[in-house]
Amino acid sequence: MSDYEEAQWTIPFCDFEWTPDGFKVKFAKPRPLSFFRVFFGLCFAIFFMLGSFILGIAIGADNESWALGIGIPVGGIFVSILVLILIFGGKLRSVIQVTPDSVIVDGKRLERSAFAHFKINRKVGTSGEGAVLGYRYGNRSFEFGGVWNGGEATEFLSSLNRKVRSAPLADDVDNPSQQMLRAARPTDF
Repeated sequence: MSDYEEAQWTIPFCDFEWTPDGFKVKFAKPRPLSFFRVFFGLCFAIFFMLGSFILGIAIGADNESWALGIGIPVGGIFVSILVLILIFGGKLRSVIQVTPDSVIVDGKRLERSAFAHFKINRKVGTSGEGAVLGYRYGNRSFEFGGVWNGGEATEFLSSLNRKVRSAPLADDVDNPSQQMLRAARPTDF
């Protein structure tokens, strides 16, 4: 038994698993909000609620039924709340898999030799406390995943990039390991 603290070698804040030819990472984070999602979501909810109130009053007054007059607006409120939850709620589920010849991000297969690194693509929030992840492939940047806490994002990306760099490449299959070289020529080492 050692007096040292046990080191963690997996990637934090996600489900990490080794695969026969590399590793796989899964995580779910809240969706990033955009102006159009917020604007159209709120407009839909407001107009749907107003329409259901007007319809409820018109049908209730016409049929002299208080149940319809109250039921339709209440149903409209529930539908509007459901729409707002669907627009603002939910999480993006992302899967990253690294193999000797490719990096697969959410089903998109990327050639490992053209893949640069994972990064923080942009900051979100009023004071930049959130981060949306991205990656560099060739000369272009792409976004993926949801909104992360800034500190978690940095720690996650640091560990993820370290694992990607150290994962075996397809060209390494025929190359002998350091242990094999030492065993073959013990006087040279």
